[in-house]
Amino acid sequence: MKIKEILNLINNEVISRNNILNVDNEINNITTNLQTTNESDLVFYKIKNTPQSIEAFQERLNKSSPGLIIINRGMESVIKMTIVFL
Repeated sequence: MKIKEILNLINNEVISRNNILNVDNEINNITTNLQTTNESDLVFYKIKNTPQSIEAFQERLNKSSPGLIIINRGMESVIKMTIVFL
């Protein structure tokens, strides 16, 4: 499924979107394991409101390259990533 098709399906729940440029890229896998992703992966990730959770997310994000990330809160530090906030 293409990223734009996924975005159309979840559009009513989206709070904001960042840097979604390659909407025609195919997503072939859905995961919650951020650190092992590549451009064909959609990642669902929950960030708790603790410094440890935010730091863990940042570390895992730096080691990965997901096609699309859907997270539960906005974060200034990920403004350049392909992320949807729900």
